[in-house]
Amino acid sequence: MTDGRAQRWLVTSGGGRRAVRTRRAGDATLEVTVGEGADARTFTATIVACSEDAAVVSIGGRSTTVRLAPHARGVHAAAGGESFDVTAADESGADARGGLGAEARAPSPAADLDALAAPMPATVRAVAVQPGAVVAAGDTLVRLEAMKMELTIRAPAAGRVAAVDCRVGDLVQPGRPLVTLEPRPAPAADEAP
Repeated sequence: MTDGRAQRWLVTSGGGRRAVRTRRAGDATLEVTVGEGADARTFTATIVACSEDAAVVSIGGRSTTVRLAPHARGVHAAAGGESFDVTAADESGADARGGLGAEARAPSPAADLDALAAPMPATVRAVAVQPGAVVAAGDTLVRLEAMKMELTIRAPAAGRVAAVDCRVGDLVQPGRPLVTLEPRPAPAADEAP
């Protein structure tokens, strides 16, 4: 394999954030490491085809189409019914907004509002929550359809749904907030868990 320069990324999906490192291993082949330390997994990904808004990637002989929508800090990607926000990270693992480092392995209590917006132009297919609902990190909030793919908008952190700003059938644009979450208050010290 050709040893190329490693690039670091922060990938956010649902309530989780993972550090990812890629290294070019050939013209269309990447060595990908997900996670850090003892939990890290490394695999080889081959880019079979690529256009401005999609890529076909083969991992372990299985091909997956990844839909892509650039944004100011990186790219929104959608594959297998899930959506991901991919941003460049510096050597410490911090993203362009600064300061994630080791926290990249766990959900952030300060939810990224981009996680509650459409990653690309889409149609709302289902709304799974109502105002007042209490949700956990990773719970499904809204299901969208874009380019014949289903995208799931998940809660990036635990909280209470303050507002739902979409209905089934709505056409939504990237960056438009679909759900507003309020942080879930921590239990008082004298309350039993």
